[in-house]
Amino acid sequence: MLPPPAPIPAADLLPAALPAAWDQEEASADHLRGALSAELGRPLPWSSVRQALDQAFNLGLLERTLASAPWPCDLGGAPGVRLRVAPQSVTLPPQIANPGGLKRAVAALETHEVVDLAEAMDELIKAAVGHTLRLSMTVDLDREGGVSEEALAGVNAVLGSIKAGWVLR
Repeated sequence: MLPPPAPIPAADLLPAALPAAWDQEEASADHLRGALSAELGRPLPWSSVRQALDQAFNLGLLERTLASAPWPCDLGGAPGVRLRVAPQSVTLPPQIANPGGLKRAVAALETHEVVDLAEAMDELIKAAVGHTLRLSMTVDLDREGGVSEEALAGVNAVLGSIKAGWVLR
């Protein structure tokens, strides 16, 4: 009996790392499993591939196409799960500003950019003094009566240093 394979890093599913699985700009979950199995020299359990795909979706590396079958699925549904590389940054459409002038920045961060955000946290807090700053996968800057231009420029400078084009709108 063979030991279970090591976890598959989500980045190993991308076209640059696994070109055999990709047909132009798309791949199926089944093709990814086949190409990974060929590299390993033995069939990979579906659970290992499913975990790697879940991670890739959660990190914003991959997304399902409009023609894709539902996710999650079992191995039988894998051929119908059609994938493509997700856009590297996500921008929400402008929303009607609330009375407080809420500003929001959204980006899909690579893991090293999350580390950059953590390292810049003190600067971010200092730039937002006097405002309410909330972090999730979005950055909100708000203050009753509106956000000051000074705070907006300071926070945008920090965000832009982490990821080009990441700004509060």
